[in-house]
Amino acid sequence: SRDGTLPIEVAAAMGHKEVVLRLYEMGCSVGAAAHFALTESQITTMQLLLDPPSKGGKIGAPAGTRVKGLSVLEHACLLGNVQAALWLIGLEGTMPDRRLTPEVCKQHELAEGATLAHLLAKLGGRRAKLLKLLFKYAAARRRAASNPCTLSAVLAAPPGDSEQPR
Repeated sequence: SRDGTLPIEVAAAMGHKEVVLRLYEMGCSVGAAAHFALTESQITTMQLLLDPPSKGGKIGAPAGTRVKGLSVLEHACLLGNVQAALWLIGLEGTMPDRRLTPEVCKQHELAEGATLAHLLAKLGGRRAKLLKLLFKYAAARRRAASNPCTLSAVLAAPPGDSEQPR
């Protein structure tokens, strides 16, 4: 298109999974298609784009790719999309604890080197639930490093359940 939007990005924003997959199979670059899908709440299309082949996915676009300074997870959190953020936190390569870009820090009046947790704390409101999920994720990663339990099992525990899975 004239504005530089790729056909796969338009298809993703509209939730046309079959078109997204066909364009990818034809060699179309994924670009920011996952971000476009997320912006329009096309969560299953976003999952199609990001789900790695090792887990049965067909495309496996890198989840950590940033568009306008934001990864897909950071974008989901800014939108307050809990469903997408939950799925993304458990996805390999999302890196919820990496530093935000200087441009995002400046835009949201955060100190350089701030993380997604800092941004969520500043935004508050409905994003408080996402901040709790991020802390749960960080605690699960620490436990997983010293315990054979899996990160996905800890993340799957009901909120408020502080007991580790067995």
